[in-house]
Amino acid sequence: MAGSGSGSRLPTDVLVLAGVSALVAVLVSTVSIVLQLKNYRKPILQRMVVRIMLMVPLYAISSLISLFSLEAAFVIDAIRDIYEAFVIYCFFELLIAYLGGERSLLIMLHGRPPKPPVFPVNLFKREIDVSDPYTFLFLKRGIIQYVQVKPILAAATLILKGTGKYNEGDFRADSGYLYVSVVYNVSICLALYCLAMFWVCVNDDLKPFRPIPKFLCVKGILFFSFWQSIAISILVAAHVIKQLGPYKDAEHISLGLTDTLICIEMPIFAIAHNYAFSYKDFIDPHISFVARMPFYYAFRDAFGNGLSRI
Repeated sequence: MAGSGSGSRLPTDVLVLAGVSALVAVLVSTVSIVLQLKNYRKPILQRMVVRIMLMVPLYAISSLISLFSLEAAFVIDAIRDIYEAFVIYCFFELLIAYLGGERSLLIMLHGRPPKPPVFPVNLFKREIDVSDPYTFLFLKRGIIQYVQVKPILAAATLILKGTGKYNEGDFRADSGYLYVSVVYNVSICLALYCLAMFWVCVNDDLKPFRPIPKFLCVKGILFFSFWQSIAISILVAAHVIKQLGPYKDAEHISLGLTDTLICIEMPIFAIAHNYAFSYKDFIDPHISFVARMPFYYAFRDAFGNGLSRI
């Protein structure tokens, strides 16, 4: 597939639709991020929100680039993959920050009754002691492991693609795609499960911060997009999908269809993120005048100096 994109020879109207959709997603996300920065009243929380919201335009841009140039996508896809792990970390830190930090969280959970675990763990474990600090440590490690595994997988993918052994959408034993997908799936499932279990433990405490739409947005863009690509690869391997425009080889069909769908879906995710992570959450309606950080310093905090504190 050298010298081409995953869908550069698709019909023009399909490419235009993908391009316009990606542009809309970027514009909506940009407006949402600018509104956050112009209403930057709670830096500890909002810097994480801004970084989470960047995931949508990054997905849209990387998928659009992949449609036209796999050489350029070779690098930007690796950046996107690593940023996915960063988003999981940011969301976890956001939830902890909502609750006042780790120390306040552990004090708050002390003495609380056990909680039933989320399916499927509830099939063999009846309850989880949320008051035990080691429970929080286990959940934290389960989330952070994805942050550590994802960059390794991104590097492995780069090496496999460079040596021609990755073979997107190929589930044969000699395909690197199979092994990367299995490890990735195990890692992200564990991370999202621990994130869900953590959310169950502190659900009542997080209610004022509207955690459900936020959790669904983060889970949706990471989990749904991954499983969509896996489902497409399975359908292509099973010869249910045999052709995509002029393409008849499995790799072009899998990549081209996945990239096109992601471009088209991103405006929906951009709107959902705008709702879930609204800047209005940080405006107290009972206080008329609240100090806010000037835009320049808000931008530096979210994208510059704030990153050095991670």
